[in-house]
Amino acid sequence: MKRGKHMKKAAVWVVCSILSISAVCMIGLGRATAQEGEGNVQAPPTDTAAWTLARYAVALKYEDLPPDVVAITKRRILDTLGAAFGSYRADSMVALRSVIAEEGGTPESTVIGSGQKTSAINATMVNGSMIRYLDFTDTYWSTKGYMHPSNSIAEALAVAERQHASGKDLILATVLAYEIQDRLADTFNWAEFEQHSGAGFTAPIVTGKLIGLNAEQMANAIGIGASHNFALQGDYGVGYTSNMKAFGYAAGSGSGVMAALMAQKGFTGPVTIIETFDKSFMKNVSLAPLVDPRKDFSVTQAWMKPYEAFHVSHSSIAAVIQIAKEHSIKPDDIESIFVKGLPDRETTAAPRHITAIPATKEDADHNLAYLLAMGIMHGAVGPDEYARQEWKDPKVQALMAKVTTQGDSELTKTFPKRWSCIVTIKMNDGQTYTQRIDLPKGGPDNPMTDDEIEAKFNNMVLKLITKAQADEIIKTVLDLDNLNDVSGLTKLLKVTKP
Repeated sequence: MKRGKHMKKAAVWVVCSILSISAVCMIGLGRATAQEGEGNVQAPPTDTAAWTLARYAVALKYEDLPPDVVAITKRRILDTLGAAFGSYRADSMVALRSVIAEEGGTPESTVIGSGQKTSAINATMVNGSMIRYLDFTDTYWSTKGYMHPSNSIAEALAVAERQHASGKDLILATVLAYEIQDRLADTFNWAEFEQHSGAGFTAPIVTGKLIGLNAEQMANAIGIGASHNFALQGDYGVGYTSNMKAFGYAAGSGSGVMAALMAQKGFTGPVTIIETFDKSFMKNVSLAPLVDPRKDFSVTQAWMKPYEAFHVSHSSIAAVIQIAKEHSIKPDDIESIFVKGLPDRETTAAPRHITAIPATKEDADHNLAYLLAMGIMHGAVGPDEYARQEWKDPKVQALMAKVTTQGDSELTKTFPKRWSCIVTIKMNDGQTYTQRIDLPKGGPDNPMTDDEIEAKFNNMVLKLITKAQADEIIKTVLDLDNLNDVSGLTKLLKVTKP
């Protein structure tokens, strides 16, 4: 990988400190002590989790990736680029791009949509926010927690372009990003922190791989990035959802890029940060899922989204769409909609009414009643269902009021392997229709097809670019392993329609 220009300006990255719990790096383990002769010489240890992850990342090569991993990684990248385009005209994303434009930065990495060149740090933050905004990218689920690993494609793309890296380098960095994020999900439930905190661990590793850090530098980069990027629960807002839902992880990623660049220059960080976090906040859970060797790559295990909605709603969305399609249901003829199981996982004594009316798009994509209403009325839950802001329509609100849910731990005990729910729609004439869904589309056992992924991508981008341009992006991504310089892809990522 060739070295790109040094950055001159990185002012915007510091906004991530708003989210940070800087004191974390000062709690817990302190410095290790090594014996040398008769005196004690204080030195950082080299047997920490950060060092283990760093050694793994440095050693990983493109040749280690099986063909199926390469193939699915390219499709993850395509899906993620589509989501970024789909967010382009959102008011909050327009505001964020205007800040980035005003701040400037070394023109080394492309902002998706505008085509503006800025620093890799700034591009990571704005592109990462656009990737996350729609809530339309993939999720990795474990029994402990979850992550949205495609968030890290923002730094992988920005830094790869900065370095004039190859398509193979971008693929490898993306696989590594998924691996780290997914291991974090397998290890931590984050407790009082938000999963956005994973950015501080992941982005330094992804960036470090692309800029050629050695293991010592990368371990320090992890310490720098993680020590001040712990995002508190509630960073979206309490009782409503703010624009920070999109920006939270992206801010941490931009800071993580900065961390790797600092480590490259010799700046040190607390290489004990993972053990400190574990001891201070996670009650000393086993770090084995994070650091132990694995046979397979977890990029194959993330769930893609056919619906633009919080992920555990997908089973019930699929159920109502199927019922409405098979029985030609009209909303006015519905008496009630009852969901048993997901998204509620714990058994509840009685059905729960969903009474909230969304105020914003961010609220709407996590409002089950609205999502089910859109599925029944339109047979889809995507950007169009939010653009119309139908949550303001009294008829839609009346349909939403008919939704109740009830948890069932027996039905959902195999989650996340199976995503079980049972939906019953009762009509005014007494007729009832029931549909059970155990594996909605998008997971490793029921994956979206290539045609479905490309159709989703086109649905995101064709309002902004021509079909010929969209086809060229698809072709370039699916042939990434033969691309000599990632700029051959990023030059295509510009909106061309007014």
